Amino acid sequence: MGRGEVLAIGWGDDGVKVVLLDTGRRKIKAAGVVSLGGVPEKDRPAVLSEAVKKLGVRVRAVRKVLVVGRQQTTIKMVRLPSVKDEELAQMAGFQAVRHIPFSRDEISVDYEKIAVDAQGYTVAMLVIIPRAFIDTQLNLLKEAGLVPERALLSSQTLSAAYLNGLNPRDRALTHCLVDVGEAEVEVAVVHQGKLIFTRNIGFGTKDAGRDPQGQDAWNDRLLEELAMTLRAYRKQDPAPPFQRVVFTRGFPGLATIVARTKSLIGITPVHMDLVDSFRDPAAKGVSWAEHLKRFSFSGLVGACLKDPRGTVNLLPEEWQARRHGDRKRRELLFRVIVILGITFSFGTLGMARLAAHQDYLRFLKSRLAETDPQAKEVRTLSERLVRIHGALARRHQCLETLAELFRVVPQGVTFTHYTFDEGKEISLRGTTDDLATVFRARDALEKSELFEKVEVKYATARKRQGQDFADFQIDCPLKKQSGGDKR
Repeated sequence: MGRGEVLAIGWGDDGVKVVLLDTGRRKIKAAGVVSLGGVPEKDRPAVLSEAVKKLGVRVRAVRKVLVVGRQQTTIKMVRLPSVKDEELAQMAGFQAVRHIPFSRDEISVDYEKIAVDAQGYTVAMLVIIPRAFIDTQLNLLKEAGLVPERALLSSQTLSAAYLNGLNPRDRALTHCLVDVGEAEVEVAVVHQGKLIFTRNIGFGTKDAGRDPQGQDAWNDRLLEELAMTLRAYRKQDPAPPFQRVVFTRGFPGLATIVARTKSLIGITPVHMDLVDSFRDPAAKGVSWAEHLKRFSFSGLVGACLKDPRGTVNLLPEEWQARRHGDRKRRELLFRVIVILGITFSFGTLGMARLAAHQDYLRFLKSRLAETDPQAKEVRTLSERLVRIHGALARRHQCLETLAELFRVVPQGVTFTHYTFDEGKEISLRGTTDDLATVFRARDALEKSELFEKVEVKYATARKRQGQDFADFQIDCPLKKQSGGDKR
């Protein structure tokens, strides 16, 4: 995420975890877990803000990123009939509502391209989170003064922490990462540098002490969950065999788990503490150092390092737009300050020029008063001509758009509804054989001289009597030269 200090924030059963990383030195400057259990909801922003400041974080000076837990999301591998980014984004939204019981407005969704198959379809990982989950976190962070610029998936940031130190040859392998935390276990499979599978297991090391049968029973439970994870992974496509299995942090019973995992998977796992290389020797004895031993911070460290290009961003669109607007306002304020500084530096010269401009404006006003009656007559005639031209143009505009539709739309598209909003747009609803034809029709209309910014409002696949169909709505705004009023 570039040089400087980055603050990563993540929610979990063990509290709100935070890591401050100096990305230039690649060293952790602060880490902690803030427990909000038992804190009244109205007091939580203040408690979180105060805890972060006590860690020495200069909140306004650092970049902030939210890490969304795997357990809060729904992830599906899908095939999308396009390779164009703008079409894939629309298709991802259409696909998302098929997998969860929420409307499009009730979710935040993003995707990562994995590959393009032999049929020209994009294989993509679709990541969906209910807005109720992420909005609650974002509103609390906003009140605490910790609004993030991105919201990343924990499985991807865990992968980023692991891939950070690998050479290109090793990055191309298939790695299975197992991150055992105090409250949960996260499994991530990375193939050729991309996340292709992930699963969350809802218990962690703290549960070993609660089990009446002790550590052995907890080991058995973890091995059973890993076996279930392996079976689920092998059912998906693609599912290349593991070439490395890595436990990303130490925990009680690790040696036993490593030995038993070898018999389960067929290769010997290794232990690699992903946070160890980021520990700062100068930070020994600090109050938060103990947190690094008890809790998993691998995903948060990876979030500070993660290159945002090609990464799933679950920050809802209006939050992204709000951040963009804030950045523009800051840039404008900076420019205003610079301009004021320059104006002040050349104040004497500026005042003289201002006086000259004022004299010239008074001269122009006197001339304008002389020509104003003639200008009004010309303006009245011009307005009449515009109204006459508009009335003539509206008579044939509807027929012209119909003729253009049947000229450019590919075969196989049947229109069932045609709405003509004169001077603004036409709206088309209909059916076709597949989703790909819908987007070909959209491309054809986009190239027409009559329309601009053509948009697929929805496209839904269905079956009727065993045959595939796709229902759709396409809106085609008319180009600006086509004027008129709605009839």
